[in-house]
Amino acid sequence: MPLPAGYLCPSKERDGSASESHEEKRRVGEQGNDTVAAADLLAADAEVVTPEGVSAGAEFLAAMRVWPGLDNLDISVRDRVITEEAAVFVSRATRVFSWKESGEIAYEQAAEARATIDAGQVIKLELL
Repeated sequence: MPLPAGYLCPSKERDGSASESHEEKRRVGEQGNDTVAAADLLAADAEVVTPEGVSAGAEFLAAMRVWPGLDNLDISVRDRVITEEAAVFVSRATRVFSWKESGEIAYEQAAEARATIDAGQVIKLELL
């Protein structure tokens, strides 16, 4: 499954100062459901926290690429809102799962993600 809707957090420069930019939020937000683009944003050694447990960024992306749900479902995002809370980008949205064959909606799911960005890459991603 592509990375769930919105997981973006403010960047910190190497000196540790918060320097999030509107452009960075937009870029990460737009690429959040594209596993190829997400691979460029998610550090290979990023800590990815999901209800199922904790994994490294590379392991998480590899698992998403082979998730069997993608065989029959398309995933889109609507009503995404990205905010910054305590130096973390927070994305709240609705994920819409539609059947590929008919285009009918299979189900919808609220999604929240929190991401911490350093040097242009997500170094911690929490999928709630």
